[in-house]
Amino acid sequence: MKHNLYFLIPAGLFVMFCGIFLLLFPDKGEAQLAIHYALYNDTGAYIMRLITHWGEAYLIVVIMALGVYHKRYLFSLSFAAGGLLTAVLVQVLKRQIFIAAPRPMSVIPYNETFLEMGQRIPLHFAFPSGHTTTAFMVFTLLALNFKRPAIQVVCALAASLVGFSRIYLMIHWITDVLAGASLGIGIALAVYYAFRKWAHKKTVTLIE
Repeated sequence: MKHNLYFLIPAGLFVMFCGIFLLLFPDKGEAQLAIHYALYNDTGAYIMRLITHWGEAYLIVVIMALGVYHKRYLFSLSFAAGGLLTAVLVQVLKRQIFIAAPRPMSVIPYNETFLEMGQRIPLHFAFPSGHTTTAFMVFTLLALNFKRPAIQVVCALAASLVGFSRIYLMIHWITDVLAGASLGIGIALAVYYAFRKWAHKKTVTLIE
């Protein structure tokens, strides 16, 4: 893991920031509004609406296609496994365990950011944030495969920005994002080391 410090440190700082903010504002509604009203502006909302799409499944498809194009089949397969595991775990948590978990727009009467997005977002099924989980799974898995410091820093920033966008746009609570980030990192680590062990047995290696 020492080769991944350039990812783990900035990503860890984002997770730590979320945790500290929750300690400072035990009421998650107050925490949400503190961030929203302190930082919200039209330009920021426009940028965050673009960034938040980085947490969608199409990113996994693009990475898999690039892996196949470069004949890194095991690399692509690991992202397929990570994507499938992420989808299953997130849906089980959202729809079987934390069914009634409300989103900010169902608790806070008026949410201009939500209205501007023009999306049909359910008022419940908030925990954990699926976009954040997907983003952290994808970018953690990329960082584990590519050891260059610059790539790892970019991956950490990209994942963290997706998580922050969900808070900024009032689509998820900080707790949803914190859980999603932790789950995404955990899935990526499990998939990476499982495939690495399998590759070692098959005398095939992932990208190093």
